Amino acid sequence: MQLLELWGASAHSDRFAHLTDVLAGLPPAAQGLPWHIAWLEPIGFEDPGVDLSRFYADDPETDGWPTSWAELTHLAANTVQIPDGLILAPHPGAEPPRFANEDEAILAGSAAALAAFDSTFWNLWVPDDWVPHLEARFIDLRPAIPGKQPLTT
Repeated sequence: MQLLELWGASAHSDRFAHLTDVLAGLPPAAQGLPWHIAWLEPIGFEDPGVDLSRFYADDPETDGWPTSWAELTHLAANTVQIPDGLILAPHPGAEPPRFANEDEAILAGSAAALAAFDSTFWNLWVPDDWVPHLEARFIDLRPAIPGKQPLTT
């Protein structure tokens, strides 16, 4: 497993990497994982049929919301931006880590984690074999310094 920082741009854009960019940079194996939105602050959702109010719950004790790959990609495709958020893929068959857990417990309980920070960068906790897929898509991907940026702020 590797903890990486994704700064600024994707290989095709000089803007903050959008969730659609991040998801597109993951290998096909990511589609088969159970995904879980621990918390999220979406902006400008373009599908009026979807209620985003659940994502704005300000309760750190929340268990979050399970989601499928299809729902996650739909959310990404219809959101203008996700400035902050934590999306996890718990280990198959395991309960997802809670948002209130310490970062080490969140990472230990996750097969993958995607954390957006202030429309600036993403922290990605991914299996080693996912890294070449990400490196092929993103210009500025680097090892993260553990503890430098907590997942839950």
